[in-house]
Amino acid sequence: MQGVEPYIISLEDGTFLLYDQDGNIIMRFDRDFNTKSELLNRRVFVVDRQAMDAFVLEYIKRRNLDYNDQTLNDAVYAYVANLKKAGAK
Repeated sequence: MQGVEPYIISLEDGTFLLYDQDGNIIMRFDRDFNTKSELLNRRVFVVDRQAMDAFVLEYIKRRNLDYNDQTLNDAVYAYVANLKKAGAK
């Protein structure tokens, strides 16, 4: 799982571009959030960063875990799994 700090540009045709802080285009989406990007061979999640950060910190704190890459990945995975369980798309 890899996170990016994305930026979004809305285009005149109703589509939009997702790009990173270095200006690299990651993918283009249509109005229905569909894309022909090759990245879709992997799953892409767009989440509220503040809500996810709060969940991650609480996840680590409740389990008395060290704050490291593995526990961060585990916490983000748990967050996404909870969203899926709740029926989020």
